[in-house]
This record gives sequence, C-alpha cells and structure tokens, in this order.
Amino acid sequence: MTKPENSGPPEITVTVHEPSKPEPKTFTWHKTKKVGEAADEAAAAFGLVAEEPTFQNADGEVLDRSKPLVAAGVRDGDILDLVSAGGGVWATAPEVTVATVEDELTGVQAYVQRHGWTVNWDPLQLCLFFTGQHPSDRSMMRIAANLDGYRSVPPAWTFEDPARQREAGRFFPRPGRIPSGRSSIFHSSGRICVPFNRLAYKNLGGPHSNWGGPECWLEINRAGEVRALKLAPMFAVILGHLAASPGMN
Repeated sequence: MTKPENSGPPEITVTVHEPSKPEPKTFTWHKTKKVGEAADEAAAAFGLVAEEPTFQNADGEVLDRSKPLVAAGVRDGDILDLVSAGGGVWATAPEVTVATVEDELTGVQAYVQRHGWTVNWDPLQLCLFFTGQHPSDRSMMRIAANLDGYRSVPPAWTFEDPARQREAGRFFPRPGRIPSGRSSIFHSSGRICVPFNRLAYKNLGGPHSNWGGPECWLEINRAGEVRALKLAPMFAVILGHLAASPGMN
C-alpha cells in the first residue's frame, strides 16, 4: 500500500549543494514548508542574493516553489541542488564578497608589490584597481576588477586609461607571442579572454559561448584553457601576458 504524503515524521533533513560552493549544507525543515521558503533560506545561508531560488532533485527535476516540500516529492535524506527558477545568475551578497576579497587581499598586495605595481581596494564599489606600467612601452595603465557577485561569478576585468584619453575597450594591450605556445588572452574584441573574466562570456557580450554562463567559471578545466581561481593568480596571468605584449593600442 502506498503511504500518504503526510505519513512519517513531521520534519525532513536534506543536504543542499550550491554549484559554485565546494561544501554542501544540511537543513531540517517541516515537510509542509513551501519549496520557495526553504530555497530562500538555503540561498541566504550560502550568502546568495538569488532570483526565485528553488531546488533540483537527483532526477534533474526543478521543483515548483509554490508546493510544500512533501508534495514536491522531497523526502528525508534527499540530496538537492540549489538553482534559480527564473534562470537568473546567482549574486553573492555584498558583505560576503567584501569578506572574501579581504581574506585574499594580503596575498594580492604581496604579489603586486613584488612586481612593481600598486593595488587599491574599494569595498563600496566592490572593485580592485591595479596601477602600473606596461612592460614594453612603459605607458601607465590601470586594470580594474569589478568584484560584484564574486565568487558566484568571476570578476569583470577591464583596462582603463589613467589619462582618460581613450575609452574602455580602445585602451587595450596588443597581443604578443606567449613562450608556452598558448594564444594571448588579449582578444581582438577588447576583452580579456579567460574563464575568470565574466566579460568574456557570450551572454555578457564576450566571444565565448562554449563555457556556459559566468556562474560556471569554477567548473571550467579544459585542456588549453587558462585557469585561475583566486585574485592573485588571476592578476599574475594578466601580468604574464602583458610581458609578451608589444604595447597598448
């Protein structure tokens, strides 16, 4: 005989994964709690500002936010993925981004200083600004990393003309030959073409449609792709390709 939905203990305990986070979280909810309410709670626990969060079960089904957990088929011990019902990109809450960046900042500052650059952190704008000279033509430049949403999405990396004589996209390094044989990350579109730059993704105007969306950046680990998962290694990659660049456009 099939058990009715309301049989068994009143509470269920589930494990929830958020795709951009390495560790899951465990939650215990009353089984009549709405899926949407539970997903909102899970998103907040992961430090996310989410558009209509919901869950995806092991069969790949995206659960209806309006249904009680038990009516949506959620059972004690289930493993669920936190996803966006509206198809939007997750955004990390600003206070979480600030804490994450400041945890990495000492390493960033040490690397930058060793290479003759300076870095300034603006927690209100959620931006890092790197200032230095092009290794070849010695022109002054500023590299900005917009960290809104980091680490759910990667930074948005851009070159800025400190003299403000050229607009963003026109003030850009010319690509050079990389000793390893890799292609330069300085794309003809005026974008830094790496998975850790969200502006490289097709849905944000970049050239890459083969990486999925920027929320997938931590999962991209294909042969030939440049991979960096923290801010200091990201800047190191950019500086390495600058060393091979003959100058600025």
